[in-house]
Amino acid sequence: MKIEARAPAKLVLIGEYAVLEGAPAIVAAVNRLVTVTLVPGGSGWRITSDLGGGRQADVTLGADGSIHPGEAWLRPVEAVLTRAARSVGMRVADLPGAAVTVESASLHIDAGETKLGLGSSAAVVTALGAALHDALAYWDLAAPTPASLAEDLDAHREAQGGRGSGVDVAASVFGSVIAYQLEQGRPHVRPLTLPSGVAFSVVWTGQAASTTAFLDGVRAWKTAAPEAYAQEIAAMRELAQQAVAACDGDAAAPFLAAIRGYREAMDTLGRGAGLPIVSAPHRTLAALAEAEGVAYKPSGAGGGDVGLLFATSAPALVQAGRLAEGAGYRLLDLGVHPVGVVVQRHERTAP
Repeated sequence: MKIEARAPAKLVLIGEYAVLEGAPAIVAAVNRLVTVTLVPGGSGWRITSDLGGGRQADVTLGADGSIHPGEAWLRPVEAVLTRAARSVGMRVADLPGAAVTVESASLHIDAGETKLGLGSSAAVVTALGAALHDALAYWDLAAPTPASLAEDLDAHREAQGGRGSGVDVAASVFGSVIAYQLEQGRPHVRPLTLPSGVAFSVVWTGQAASTTAFLDGVRAWKTAAPEAYAQEIAAMRELAQQAVAACDGDAAAPFLAAIRGYREAMDTLGRGAGLPIVSAPHRTLAALAEAEGVAYKPSGAGGGDVGLLFATSAPALVQAGRLAEGAGYRLLDLGVHPVGVVVQRHERTAP
């Protein structure tokens, strides 16, 4: 028997940084999936992943919940295994054995060496958590009920050292387009529909960015200049609220205005923190887009990774994409994925 779980990646449409301070964010699950296959059996754990071009480890689970070897690429696995063991009142070292394979090639380019910035670690955590939860039921250690968003969020935060809002986990869990907001540290999610006629395209800037480094830099600026930071976050919160209200009111023009305003706010935040959140590639892409009347903003922490083109005119969106490609950037074939994480069991049959 094997258990297979698939979880979609994500694109943040609006709400970056401010979501950490309780502002709403709009996030879309996209049709690039992480697949985790778990085969129960044996006394140990073997983890195989295509991250970084392909890695494999025979894992030892410590009584304290630690994983050996303690390599960075195994941290999401460690977080999920530890939380699963706690949920059934076991030591992680006493979990039955299994072989786990993580496939995330569609979220990377350059032979798996470069992340596209689509939330690969969150999708891994979500898919692995779902597969392991089903394995616990198979082992008669837990009822076969889905893991909650809060459990997935906590596991991902543990894997990231307590950083992150969990917005990418929410996209992987729920799928489609959602509004996401932290209230007193707890996630609140509801489905959302973009205004009629609004479509978007995704552009790869050609360079990867470190979300952790940018978050740390903004956090440092918050400490150094709390009043300036609070002012910028308040402006971003208002724009994110406008975008959510535009979706609720099916109002395309205010939604696109909020997108444009948020790009400018991200730029101001970056300047204050001394970070290239709206970096040179993003500036170039924004100029190309605006020449066609198309709105543009970075998706995620900025610096590099991907950007988003938004328009109500299909010809204008296509032309903006052509201009981006003509300038050396790459359009990605991404669309909204309608469902979140899915788990299936496959029974082995005799040859």
